[in-house]
Amino acid sequence: MSEELGTITAQLVEKDLIHVTFIEKEIISAEITTVGLVPDRRNLVSLMDVDVVDLSDLQILVYNADTEKWENEYLSDIIKEYQIIGQTPTKLSATTFQTANNYISGSIQVMLNGIVEKYITKIPNNKFSFPYNTVTDDIVTVNYIKKV
Repeated sequence: MSEELGTITAQLVEKDLIHVTFIEKEIISAEITTVGLVPDRRNLVSLMDVDVVDLSDLQILVYNADTEKWENEYLSDIIKEYQIIGQTPTKLSATTFQTANNYISGSIQVMLNGIVEKYITKIPNNKFSFPYNTVTDDIVTVNYIKKV
């Protein structure tokens, strides 16, 4: 009875595999299996989890959890969805105001009577305050990126 000395699996060419079993230094059996090639993945369209249609400049990939795929969208469309411009915040006191949505820290811009106010205190998540009292006729507006 012969003793098996080991096996070798080698890729001879891009798509053919050969499996050889050695017994007492003699080739007893050989199997050649042809396997499919993995497609050349050099662009986004060829990826299985990416759905790119009508590709254009200034687009980015956004993950869609419903389809479980990355999809291309215009950056400006995404920004419009989250960017709040010219909102009138709710006055909580003479100094403190509240925005309608939570904002991303550092994204809020507060205007008092049309002039950008630099000296505000940001209160997480959707509040801010002035270092002085506002009066009834003051117009306060805010621009910010809302937090999701």
